[in-house]
Parts: sequence; C-alpha cells; structure tokens
Amino acid sequence: MSTNRVEHKLFLLLLLINIFVTKNTFAQFYSLGTDPSRAKWRSIETENFKVIYPEQIDSLAKRYVYLLERLREPVLASLNTNPKKMDVVLHPFSSASNGMVGVAPKRMELITRPPANNDYSHNWEKHLVVHEMRHTGHVSKFEKGIFKPLSWFLGEQATALGVGVLMSRWKLEGDAVVTETELTSAGRGRDPDHLIYYRAAFLEGDYRNWDKWTMGSYKNYVPDVYSFGYMFCSFVRFNSSNYNYMGEATDYLISRFYDITADDKAYKKTTSLTKKENFRELKRVMTERWRREDSARMPFTPYTIVNDSNRVYTSYLYPLKYSGDTVIAIKSGLKKIKSLVAIAQGGQESFLRYVGRVSSPLIIYKERLYWTEFVQSGRWELESYSDIYSYDIKSGITTRETKGKSVYNLHFSQGGDTVMVVSYPVEGSSAILLLDGNNFSEIGQLNAPERGQFKEVVQINGRVYATVITEKGMGLFSYNKQLDLWDREIEEQPKYLSSLRVKGDVLWFVSDLNGNNNVYTYNPELKDLRQLTNSRFGVASLSLERDSPNFYYSDFGYGGYKAVIASEDSMLWRSSNFSLPKKDDIAEYLSLGAGFLADTVRVPRNQEFESNPYSKVKNLFRIHSWAPVYYNVDNIKNLTYESVYDLVSPGFIIYSQNTLSTANTLAGYSWRDGFHSGHLKFTYRGLYPVIDFKADFNDRYRQVNKLVTTTGAEPFQKRDTILGSPYLSTQLMVYLPLHYGSGGWSSGVVPRILWRYTNDSFFSYLNGRQSNYQYINVGVSLYRVLNLSVRDIFPRFGIGTNIQYSAVPFAGENYGSLIYSSIYGYLPGILSNHGVKIAGAFQKQFFEGKNYLMTNAISFPQGYEQRFSRWAASVKIEYALPLLMRDISLSSLLYIKRVQMIPFVNFFRNGGVNQVENLFSYGSDLLLDLNIIGISYPLTAGVRVGFTGEKKYFTEFLFQTPL
Repeated sequence: MSTNRVEHKLFLLLLLINIFVTKNTFAQFYSLGTDPSRAKWRSIETENFKVIYPEQIDSLAKRYVYLLERLREPVLASLNTNPKKMDVVLHPFSSASNGMVGVAPKRMELITRPPANNDYSHNWEKHLVVHEMRHTGHVSKFEKGIFKPLSWFLGEQATALGVGVLMSRWKLEGDAVVTETELTSAGRGRDPDHLIYYRAAFLEGDYRNWDKWTMGSYKNYVPDVYSFGYMFCSFVRFNSSNYNYMGEATDYLISRFYDITADDKAYKKTTSLTKKENFRELKRVMTERWRREDSARMPFTPYTIVNDSNRVYTSYLYPLKYSGDTVIAIKSGLKKIKSLVAIAQGGQESFLRYVGRVSSPLIIYKERLYWTEFVQSGRWELESYSDIYSYDIKSGITTRETKGKSVYNLHFSQGGDTVMVVSYPVEGSSAILLLDGNNFSEIGQLNAPERGQFKEVVQINGRVYATVITEKGMGLFSYNKQLDLWDREIEEQPKYLSSLRVKGDVLWFVSDLNGNNNVYTYNPELKDLRQLTNSRFGVASLSLERDSPNFYYSDFGYGGYKAVIASEDSMLWRSSNFSLPKKDDIAEYLSLGAGFLADTVRVPRNQEFESNPYSKVKNLFRIHSWAPVYYNVDNIKNLTYESVYDLVSPGFIIYSQNTLSTANTLAGYSWRDGFHSGHLKFTYRGLYPVIDFKADFNDRYRQVNKLVTTTGAEPFQKRDTILGSPYLSTQLMVYLPLHYGSGGWSSGVVPRILWRYTNDSFFSYLNGRQSNYQYINVGVSLYRVLNLSVRDIFPRFGIGTNIQYSAVPFAGENYGSLIYSSIYGYLPGILSNHGVKIAGAFQKQFFEGKNYLMTNAISFPQGYEQRFSRWAASVKIEYALPLLMRDISLSSLLYIKRVQMIPFVNFFRNGGVNQVENLFSYGSDLLLDLNIIGISYPLTAGVRVGFTGEKKYFTEFLFQTPL
C-alpha cells in the first residue's frame, strides 16, 4: 500500500476522533467544568444509578434519585434499550441551567438550579431527568452490535464514535424534546415559540434545502437543533404512526454501520419514507396546517413598528418607553452581539452599551435601567451567578448592584423603597427576596407555596402577586400577609405566564393560552381574564406606559422580533379562561401514544435513601478508554495534515477522567522511528490552582549543548546527539485560570509558573562537567475581548498581553535569563464583520558573560525556522473578512457555509548571535467553514500561502474544530 494512501487513512481516522471523541455532543473527553473546591461530596446508589452531589443539597438529591428511578422505564420504553448503571453528578452552584450525558467517561451531569425565564411551565427536575434520561438510551444503543467488540479495543471511545458518526445532533436533541413533550403537559414541543421561526419561514415561502436547516448558515438565521429536531422527529412519528421508529431506525443503522445509505434505508424501513421524503412531506403538511391556522386567526391586532427595518435577521427585545418618543431595547442579530439601543422616532438608533447573557427583562425606574445578568465566578466553570445591574441613562454609567447572588425579575414597590426579586438558592426551591431600594441589601424573604418555583413577582396596593410552578403546572398566586398564606388567583395549569406587569389594579402578562403568545390582563378584584392582542406569530417582552393607553412589546416576524407600540383602545379585550386552553394536535398525539404522564408522579416527602461520603481521593482515577495505538487527544485538537505521524504511532494509550471531571490522566507507550517511548500526563483541576504534570521517556536520544570555537570567529553553539542514551523530559506547571464574563465582554487573568527538567545537558567549562538542563518560567496572561457575533471572525474590540520571565537555575556562567512580552489588539474592519488584529512581541536574553542562549519564547514569522536570538521584536497585522456566505451544497459529501480570508504581514527584527536580521513574510489564510459527509458538526479547513522576504514560497494546511 502506498505511503500516501496510508497517510490519507490515518488522517481520516484522526479526523473522526477529532470530531466525535473530543467534541461535546455528549461530552466525550470533555467536561462542563469543575465545581468549587469547597464542595464536600456524598453519593446515593440505587439499582440503576449512582448519584453524586454536594452535601448541602441532600434533600434535593434524594428527589432526583427518586425521579431517575421512577421515570427511567417510561422514558426509555420506545427505544427498547436497558442502559447499564450510570453515574449522575448534580451541580447546584451554577445559574446556567442545563444538563448533559457524557461518553468517555459515561455519566450524566445535571445543573439543578432552574431557569427563570425560559418559556416552560413544568417542574425543572422532571424536565431535566426526562430529557437527559432519553440521551442515556441513545448512548446505550451504541454499546451493542459492532460497537461492543470495538469497545474491547477502544473502550468507551467506541460508543462515542458510533453516536457521533451515525446520529446527528438534531436527531438526538429532537428525539429528547419529543420525549419531554409526550411525557409532560408542558414539554418544549408544546411551546408555540419552539417552532415559531419555521412557521414564519414556511408561510414566507422559505423552505430551504435539508443541509441549510440541519447544518447551519452564516447567511440566514437558523434555529437551534432542538427546534428542527423536534419538528422533524415529532412529524415522522405522527405521520408514520410508528411510536417506536427511533429505536428501530437506530438498531437498523447499527446493524448496517458500513452502509453510507443506511440512514435513508432505516427511515424507509420504519416509516415508509426516506429521510428527505419525510422532510418534503413535513413541509407540505405543516405549511397547509399553518396556513389554515393563519387564516382562522385573522384579523390580527394593529401596532406601529418602532425600529427601522434590517436587511438581516435582527431582534429587539424588552422595549421600554423612556422619554418623548424614545424607546430603549436590547438588539441582537447575526451581525452584532446583544446591545442596549435607544430608538428615536423614525427608527433612528443610538448605541448605549453592550450587554452579556441577560437573565431577566429590562425595567426602568427613575432614569435608570435595571436587569439581571449571568456572571461567571472566575475560577470555577460550574459556579455562576445572576446579579442585578443598573444603567444610568443620562450619564451612561453601569453599576453592578449585587455580587454573588442568583436573583431574577426585579420589581420596585410603588414608593421605590423595596425591590422584590426571585431567588434560587443552592439548596433548591425558591424564594422572593425583599431588597432595600437604596443599597439592594436583603431585608426580608417570602417562601414559595407548595415548595414551588417562583418565576416573577409584582405588587398591587401592597399585595404581592407571583407566578409559581408547582407539581401541577404554572399558576398565579397572591400573598395574604395577615395569614402568611398564598392564595390561588389562577389555578396551576400547563400554559405559560411571562412578562408579569402592573397597571393600576390590573395585572398584565404574556401567555400561550390560545396557541400563540399574546398579551392578557387579569383583574384580581373581579377575577376577570382578557385577551388583548391577536399576534400572527407571537408576542414577547411586554412593558407598559403608566399614564397612557399605549404599551410596548416585541412581535415576531420572519426577520426577527420587532419592537412595537400598540394602544389599549384597539385591542380585542376578549374574555378568556385558562380551563379552555388551545392544544397542539401533534403533541396530544404523542402523549396518547406514550400512555404515561410524568406530571402525575409525586415525590414522597421523606424518601429513605442511604447516603455515604464520596471521597475525591479514592475516586481520582476512572479509566474509560484505551487503544492499541498511541495518540494524544490534546494534539489531535490542533491537527494538521503534515503532523499525522507525530500524532499516531504503534503502541497503546490509556485515558482516565474522574467522574467529577477534576482529574485527567493519559498513559501510553509508542514506537516511532525506532524509539520505544513512554508517556504520562496528569492534570488536576480540583484545587484553586490547576496542576499539570507530564513526562516523556525515550522519544529521542538525549542531546548535549557545546560551544565550538574556530580560528578568527566568534564561538557558536552546537548541539550533539548522544546515540544510545534515552531522553527524559518532565514538566510541572501550576496556573490559575481566572476567567470572567459580563456586559458582552470576556476577561481573564492567568498567572502561571512552569518547571521543566530534562536529561539534555550542557557542558560547563568552568566546572569541567556536564549539567542536566532545567528551566523555570513565570508569567501572566491578561485579556479583555468583546464576544463574537454569529458572523464575526475576529472580535470587534479587544486587547491582551502576555509577560514571561524564564531562567535556567543552577546554570552559573552558562545560561542567563529571558524576558518576553507580547500585546495584541482587535479593531473593526472596513465593513461589517471584518476585523483587524495587530500583535507585537519583544524578547531579550540577558546573555552577557554567559556561554549559551536559551530557546526563544518569541515566534518567528511564517516561512522561517526558529533560531537563537539575543533579542528580537516583531509586529504582525492580520485582516479577517468573509469572502462568501452562500450555503453551497456539493452533493451529500460537502456543504460550505462560508469562505473566509485572512491576509497577514509579519515584520521581524532579530538580534542573532553574530548579526542583526530583518525578516519579513506575507501571505493569506483561505479557509472554508464546512460540513462533511452530511455530519452536522462544523469544521474549518483551508490553506496558508505566503512568501518570505527572500521570496521563498511556503504553504500549510489548516484544520480546526470549534472546541
């Protein structure tokens, strides 16, 4: 077999590992992050699960244990699978509500704090367990068939490859949303906003092809995989009447893993139509259905659009009346990240500031805007907060009013002396916190009825009203202060209530009661519910004008959410009743097939589960994968075609990652170029500093540095290889990764210290002997960059710096020391989503009276090899621009979303050992953002072409995944 063919096959194998084994679809070789080191862990074991959790959530953990066991059978029924016992880790410190099922190592991770403003009206624990449990069924399918013997050779990597190659993300997530929809009365499939964009697009005549919907686009807006996946999977089950089709189709795929057409054949066999035939039928049926509904809803209530029109998908949320005709809103879209804008009459916009991950709607009180925003803790990825921010409209000053809280949905009392917020403590449940209106300190608390979850809170004439999710659904409650009891105003039910507002003695809110999100009012005194708006697609983000009949909201259209103003006088004022909700036909059909409703499950108050301490030391290692060849996953993540043989070789590899994701270990043996080598790497993230150790033995023969003197010339360094003497390299690095994000910016400070010891040596002429080489490096990196929009290649703004000091200890007259510093900055380019990066670096070695120069820290320009420098300085300028955004499908093998070009020029002045050099290179990267062989995971590949100042030509193949 030719060398080229072997190289191509190795590259393909590594490409698959890169995409599927290191990708976070199900978190293979991936971690959500780490919890604070202060957490003390416990565990509960049952027949099917081992639940691991911090001790302060003992009661909540027992609730999860009960739900995991109780819901396991109905969730997995239609997949016809019985997963092996699985570890489940509960994370209560993060406010970024989510969950995942990981493979390699296999585990489930659940973030227990509920979301405050997602459009769902169901108990969070049940929702999370149902969705993630379904993924355990998906994963377990790939522990059988060909993947069982494959796992003997690869460990849990085999399952990861199977899931990654044969199952698309939209299919996995869509099927999980189908399951939460069929088994609950408020799953995401019942939310009209879940398919709102597809409804608008189909009625607009925008059907697109399969690739554009499933693999994304930079040209057009594409909803997430959950939405498309649910639309397709639910329709296929509805249209085929095959309740078990997903399990049967997956079994067929696994049995014919070698057939590239097996996916279509699986759909044909189980649903009578191929995948794309199903999609064509979906477009026809759903368009007809939505057209009928559209006609039946007419006429739609009138409004006036506040914002100007946009050429690309753009949304304006949380519109608020400020003064005169000025409206303030949060704007976002494909071209720009979220920002506060002021919109004057006629649609003219003024930029106010960027915002981050906003966790509550904007409100306005006395010339100040208020909202809550997610804030990362700094060191711990799984600790985050939701804090209150204010913005002084006149001065433009932003203030963070709270720190380290988990609060949402502010409401000022009539006099402004008290602020009410919803709070989700680490321990579980929820509360309404009463804060001082001047300094936001806590002055009181109200606990939730029925141990429910508060969503929003307001006050009318001293009486508190709140929306609450209980086991029965979502309802509206009022607080009886005299009796210290909550009274039901609207009984719990499956429909959603959001944007709770007050005007006079009447409550206003948005609800999907009639099948679309619309504005409603409720008079607590009269118990009178009225529908005001009749939106074509849906309403969001309601705000009221106190002394005017006008009110503001966001109304959805094909181009995004528009900020609109409407008058009470032109509204429906139609009497409504939550006992007569509009139901979704497909969702009801799914539930009928399931024959089970998780809503009916009641968790006993006092569950008897044995809880034991969980030792972080005893559970430091968990071997999950191995292979009969040697490769390093960290290197594969930076794969280039030329480096294939540096990445994979004969040998073996063992990988370990503990269940808490605090310890990663790699151990292996490789045989390459005649060297039998050993490799070890261990990283521990469970302490405040991260500890990283690695060692390599016999990768090559060891080397000796010597000074060589010739007649009439300066001495020069020469490196000799000692044949037969194995090389040993060890390295210990301790660093502190402090990363912060708020206000649309990401910032960080990463101090580090590194010690390296090798048996490479240098000859000391003063001592007349050789000494082994040691190296110490101390440094710090700092950065602050604006987050990227969908279309950005570089950040619009940003700055960063890196400062290092290096030395060789105990080197005497042989080595000096080295200082290195670099700085880079980002600026906008000429057109939208163009960007400029300017970087400079300087290095100096303190070499006087020393024999040897240290290895450089500075990088030489592309096209030049590294060399020794007494001092060096460089400037590099790059300009990134999208050349083409066209969504090009080239058969089923290649889908190109964007072509990007990054020209560069690099100036370098090198103070070498004997002379000063001026080096120069220029060229360009040409990159394709693409998908291959119909797989939904995005890749970027391309070439770098350039010339040096000596007119030498250089090329390089570039490849990256979004890890």
